[in-house]
Amino acid sequence: MANARPKSPEFAGYPLPPPQPSVTHGAARPIVRLAMRVILFSSSERQAPLLVRALVDERLVACGNVFPGVRAIYRWQGRVEDETEAVVIAETSDELVERATTRLRALHDYDAPKILVLEAASSAAAYSTWLREQLQQE
Repeated sequence: MANARPKSPEFAGYPLPPPQPSVTHGAARPIVRLAMRVILFSSSERQAPLLVRALVDERLVACGNVFPGVRAIYRWQGRVEDETEAVVIAETSDELVERATTRLRALHDYDAPKILVLEAASSAAAYSTWLREQLQQE
């Protein structure tokens, strides 16, 4: 079968969508800044959606995903703790990341909340546009 054409890539039997243009950092920095992922650990499955909702309502993040039931083992005040937490991944712009993390610290019930900020290396143009629209103040 030397003349057989390779099949197009598929995922679960469905053709993959065509590649989207992306916005990346470079010498000419785009107007639409890249998304920042704010990763937060919450003490309860009940608190996590409330934190996300507050930040979405205040337009400090465009969206947030809550992953309940994450087991956390850590040392706190001389003891090893073993608890269940929720993990949140929220997305914002680099212009708003400082305000979003400051607000999270104010709302969080931990004395020393674990808030990590990761910058995306690239972002689909359509997603970047949507993100910017969600973060615009009315």
